[in-house]
Formats: sequence, structure tokens, C-alpha cells
Amino acid sequence: MSALESVEYLLAHLDFDHDPPCDGNHHGAQVRPAARFRCDQHGCDVFLYCASCEHRERTQIEQTLAAGGTLTCIHCAQDFESFTECVQVAPIPPSGGAR
Repeated sequence: MSALESVEYLLAHLDFDHDPPCDGNHHGAQVRPAARFRCDQHGCDVFLYCASCEHRERTQIEQTLAAGGTLTCIHCAQDFESFTECVQVAPIPPSGGAR
């Protein structure tokens, strides 16, 4: 995903009256909570995650690496040695829609 596509993705999910929903797939039939983090996978993909999903993904990757596993991007096949090398996480401020 290019930088322009990343911005377009974020803008498509931004509703200035409502917070964007979490992209995580761990919520089941529940209403998706508001995303609080924009996770940019080194330009290949972007995910909007709630705090729980961001923590879950980060922990899973860090545990895999600590156990001697590898982190290879499914899009570009680049190998990474750490979560922070692969994913840049930025907070998404609340929209303030409930004024």
C-alpha cells in the first residue's frame, strides 16, 4: 500500500462525528470498539486497531520473535527483526463526536 493509499484508507475510515472502528478480527459478533491506533506495516498495509487488538498483535509478534520465529511480510517478503522495525504505531485521537 502506497503512502497515498494509506492516507486515503485513513480518510475513508474517519468520520468526524464518530471514531473509526477497529479492524481487528477478535471481536466476534460484538460491536467493534473505536480504533485508537493506526498501525502502518512499513507501507505495505495499514490497520486501525483498538488498544486491545494492538496489544494482542504486538505481543503475538514479540513472542514469536523471542521464541526464534521469523517475521516476514506477506506482501513484500521482507524479513524484520522486531515489531517496531516492521510496524509504525501512531495514536488516533478521539473524534470528540459525543459533544
